[in-house]
Amino acid sequence: MENQLVLKSNIFLTNFVSILMTLQLGFGFLSLTSLITVSAGAFLQLVVFLLLYVFSILLDKKIPYWDVMFAGATVVTVAINNSPEMVSLFVFSMIMSIFWKLSPVLNIPLLLKRYFVAGIFIFFIVVFASVVFGFNNNVISMWRIDGVVNRQSLGFSNPNAALISLVAPIFSGIGYFVYKQSRIGLLGLLIIVLFVFEKTQSRTSSLVIVSIIVAMFITLKNGLKPVNRFLKGIMLVMPFLLLAFSMWLMFKNPDFFNIYLSGRPNLYHNFYQQYGIHLLGQSELENAMFDNSYLQAMLSKGLLFLVLFLFINIRNIYIVRRVPLVAWMLFGGFFALGVTETVLQHFEIYVSIIMVVFLMNGAKSE
Repeated sequence: MENQLVLKSNIFLTNFVSILMTLQLGFGFLSLTSLITVSAGAFLQLVVFLLLYVFSILLDKKIPYWDVMFAGATVVTVAINNSPEMVSLFVFSMIMSIFWKLSPVLNIPLLLKRYFVAGIFIFFIVVFASVVFGFNNNVISMWRIDGVVNRQSLGFSNPNAALISLVAPIFSGIGYFVYKQSRIGLLGLLIIVLFVFEKTQSRTSSLVIVSIIVAMFITLKNGLKPVNRFLKGIMLVMPFLLLAFSMWLMFKNPDFFNIYLSGRPNLYHNFYQQYGIHLLGQSELENAMFDNSYLQAMLSKGLLFLVLFLFINIRNIYIVRRVPLVAWMLFGGFFALGVTETVLQHFEIYVSIIMVVFLMNGAKSE
């Protein structure tokens, strides 16, 4: 009788969290289609995470000391920058705390499955609206090394946004199919990504995602095994290495990468020369065209924000003793995507990774 009550409680909690996770995923999609602003989407997602965070505290009756520390640091950062949007810093700490507390009583595989299905469903609804009703049916022609390419937005604000919208559901799908040991499922994900790449021509993002899928296809049997200290150490320093590489692109403005990255390093170099690097944020660059998360945070939000952001992310990895190989791969892909896209502050992507981190820690009842 007691076991049945526990099982029903776990199912209820999983359904409750699943509904809220799907809701915040929908807000993320709305911002990528420009139906609402990015700031409005982030705010609505913040409200959802606050509800879950308060719920987790009521359930556990404890507030982690690191949350108190990061909350204080976030308040200071928001106050001295006079930028309420920087409250997003604390969201990353909240996401970790939510699943740290709730994962033992959640069916994580089921959450991943629902997150994947909901994301793919919403994606194809947007594509359908674009094809049938002409919603955001934009085609962008641009010159690349091998000539002019036509890039479709597929109902999103731009072609890159279309690919970014897929990252969260694809990442959760990777985690779920690795858990189910399904190579067929991984092949299905690969087909979806290649289809979107063919339409959007988003090269670097597609390459990162395809590389993860292929790597997990090859190492499927080891996907749920925890990585060793050496690999975990690599993941801890990876954001700093990618930040250093991004700064090199900005300072040196190399010709080879300028050609391959469609002139982005030249744009970063111009921003740097005009505005420089400062401790606090620069509002003039908030809406500037960045395709690099590290430089966007450094130049538009300031060094204080960037350092705190990296520290929170590194702490979130460090405190988890057993990081599955699949989660390690997703974290690596997430940080790598930050070099060519402004994705590091997309909460829906981060949620998908953190759920995979706790994949083997949840209450399995599927």
